Amino acid sequence: MCEKTVKKAVDCSEKLVNDYLEKIDKENLISIIADKIKDFYNEHKKDTDPPEDSYQKSYHFLKEYGKNCTGMAQYIILAHAVYGWMPTVLDINFHENIEKAVLELRDGDYKKIEELRTVAKFTNNSFVGASKFLHFIYPDKFAIWDSNILHVLKDFNLKVDGKTCFFSKGSANSMRSFLGYQLAMQKTLGMLKAEDDKIELRDIEKALFYSVSKEQRQKAKDC
Repeated sequence: MCEKTVKKAVDCSEKLVNDYLEKIDKENLISIIADKIKDFYNEHKKDTDPPEDSYQKSYHFLKEYGKNCTGMAQYIILAHAVYGWMPTVLDINFHENIEKAVLELRDGDYKKIEELRTVAKFTNNSFVGASKFLHFIYPDKFAIWDSNILHVLKDFNLKVDGKTCFFSKGSANSMRSFLGYQLAMQKTLGMLKAEDDKIELRDIEKALFYSVSKEQRQKAKDC
């Protein structure tokens, strides 16, 4: 993800986010997006079994470590490990109560805005970093979110209030886009599990990620 998209990650007020969540719920936008993701997954699900490259092999080790993380020391190690999986240098904010925030998010409650903001601050003021950090601790609750995923979702775009794009160019680090993505992915997961209970959140995310061309993924990595 480009550095220039990082700065506003935690500046969105709780009221603004809650108003947004109320609006997208009232207009049933999450279900519309989830239907699009479900159709996309069914078309691209062969992409959930990519070659076991370094990226995939590293994922399994990080997941094993993340599920056993329970305190500050381990969270710091995991945050650095996750950023070794990314092209961005990590600058940890040690003033954040990360242990309490991670515990509060164990049920995947996306309305806990302050806790999500705390994790984003802990991981370079980045919701991309926060998504990866939380995914390795709670892999069934948080889907990995980055500019590659956004590259796919921007083609599913909807409007909020007739003017604001649901997923817009440059919104990879927007709290609202991050929340919309997480809610849509959980909705999609529920629909797909009704058809196949072996489906995992990671399967859907991989179908989105690997549908992006290698050239585009490299462009995002080098950005």
